[in-house]
Amino acid sequence: MILCMMPRNRNTLLTTFCFFSLICILICAGVFIASAMNGNALPPPSAIRFPSFLSRIKLFQCNFPAIVLSCSALILFVPFSTVLLSKFFGKNLPPEAVFFLGFLIGSLCECARLVTIGLGLWQTFSDLLLIFGRITIFGRTLVPASFLFAAIMSESVQRQTIARNFLILLSLSMIIAVVTPLNTSLITSTASIVPGFSNLFLVERIVFSILAFVSFLYNASARERIMYRSLAFAFLILILGYAILLCADSIFFCIVGYALFAVGIPKYLYIVHKLYVWG
Repeated sequence: MILCMMPRNRNTLLTTFCFFSLICILICAGVFIASAMNGNALPPPSAIRFPSFLSRIKLFQCNFPAIVLSCSALILFVPFSTVLLSKFFGKNLPPEAVFFLGFLIGSLCECARLVTIGLGLWQTFSDLLLIFGRITIFGRTLVPASFLFAAIMSESVQRQTIARNFLILLSLSMIIAVVTPLNTSLITSTASIVPGFSNLFLVERIVFSILAFVSFLYNASARERIMYRSLAFAFLILILGYAILLCADSIFFCIVGYALFAVGIPKYLYIVHKLYVWG
């Protein structure tokens, strides 16, 4: 892993990750399509929604295609974003771009949710359901934590330890995923297992996101580079799109989440590109 972070190998890292993400997408698509053709891809229960009052509003009523599309959007943007990373930075990945890979890994973890829907695993109490549940917890911890690390660990003095910091990021997310209890009897409308201490888990992710936003704004002042302020708001658009797509079980939220996600990703990378390439 450390060798992959060296400049001469970063382009290979991006290419490998892009192909890996495409393979994951093809496997998930194959499983889902085959399962749907056999009538096994069933809508998850709609009893647990976030927030719950949405079920009383016709515009926001649960829609199975919207759940599949929102999950698919999170996954399909991964290879697209990896190509953007390569185009913008090539072999010279700045810290923000390296930690952006953490965000992409976290988004790719939603493959587990798509397979859960495709195989109807939400109806079971199997070990596979637990494994997929922990994969989604890992990904959903990794995403906001990646941006927090990007905001606080992009100082020039820390660039020599970027591989170590990235490993710390992955380890932290993995530990949280392993120790978080899961209640397989509670499945949300988007086919996610409800974690134990779910409110605490939600607060943790919100705090990570707020700290990342505030840290980007602080960087604008501390480093006297106004571009970090633009980066903060690009991050805000991106993370809001991501959060909406995670819980999008209606066409309305699917469209809104997709639009924010589609705007936020290229905007974020473009601003990072301007910071490091244009100075």
